[in-house]
Amino acid sequence: MLCLESFMKSLPGKGVDSFLLMREKERSAYDRLMRYILHPQAPCQTLEVLGGKRGRNKKFDGDKVICLEPGPGLGEDCIVYSFGIANEWSFDESIHEMFGCRVFSFDPSMGIGNHRHNSGIMFYNTGIGEFNGKITVSGETWNMRTFDSILRQLGHWNRTIDVLKLDIEGAEYLVLEDILGKGLLNHVNHLCMEIHLPDNPYWIRVLRLLRRIEEEAGLRHFSTRNNTQMPPMRVPGFYSRYEQHFFEMAWYRH
Repeated sequence: MLCLESFMKSLPGKGVDSFLLMREKERSAYDRLMRYILHPQAPCQTLEVLGGKRGRNKKFDGDKVICLEPGPGLGEDCIVYSFGIANEWSFDESIHEMFGCRVFSFDPSMGIGNHRHNSGIMFYNTGIGEFNGKITVSGETWNMRTFDSILRQLGHWNRTIDVLKLDIEGAEYLVLEDILGKGLLNHVNHLCMEIHLPDNPYWIRVLRLLRRIEEEAGLRHFSTRNNTQMPPMRVPGFYSRYEQHFFEMAWYRH
């Protein structure tokens, strides 16, 4: 059996020094990413927690937060886009009941068609993606639409979206890149997003993408909370480092 040193020397153009340097860069990039995630810089004097229910470990899950002050708040004609329901309606119902917002809910995985959930919530059997088309997941066909095509379909192209919620189980990076690339996050006042750190050490790419939310769209990171339903996981690229990898993050426009 080759030892690590022999194995690395056997790789073209790669030696022990370059391998160790790569590992050190990975660790440094991971630490920078975690500092950004865990230390929001924007203040929030009035934070509103919306929705949520107790999960299997008796801790809350599904709740999202918005900042009313100094954030933009929610007006009388507020519009909410909620992607990722999984039959858990508490956020959608709560923000409609408390603020009177019109809520547009989307999820292709629930096996139900388009319908009005209640007087203020319209459900669409559609998922958000970086393309328009269909995909097959576990033998089921899902209809996927881009954010801009959904805005046009619903007649909201020239409207501000007061709250955009993304809880789409790992697809958030591709979707966020598509939304940012088209400049559409500039018309969103609150972004509430569950992030899942990737299985591969692409820490620099993730950090750059999250920073673009502030640098390009002008939103401010004000909240990060652990997803308490998931246990700590091994950090890819590290031998024995276990940390939380699922987070609820939130930004507001100021």
